[in-house]
Amino acid sequence: MPEDIPKTQKATGLSSEDLSADLHEFRAAVQDLGKLLKKVGKKRMGEVGEEFEQQSEELIRQGRQAIQVLEHRVEQLEKSVERSVRDHPGAWAGGILGVIGFGLILGLLARRHS
Repeated sequence: MPEDIPKTQKATGLSSEDLSADLHEFRAAVQDLGKLLKKVGKKRMGEVGEEFEQQSEELIRQGRQAIQVLEHRVEQLEKSVERSVRDHPGAWAGGILGVIGFGLILGLLARRHS
């Protein structure tokens, strides 16, 4: 590589001081570019972080809203069942006894086959 310096000097007409100065200037420009890229990267990461935070907050808000809707529907269903049991206690008692009887029959059949 040192033998290339005289060839380069002859081809460009620059002295080693000029080449050294150009090399120093090039290094400084590369360092400046690196610093600039670092700043841009940090800024972009901050923007991405803010976008992620906003999206996660929106998802949490939507989740809470869905839970509230679900709680309201369950509450309405509970009230509806209570009202139905109060209005028709015999039908509910018969239904429950029917389910219990059906379960007993299935249990006896399963026991007999095993």
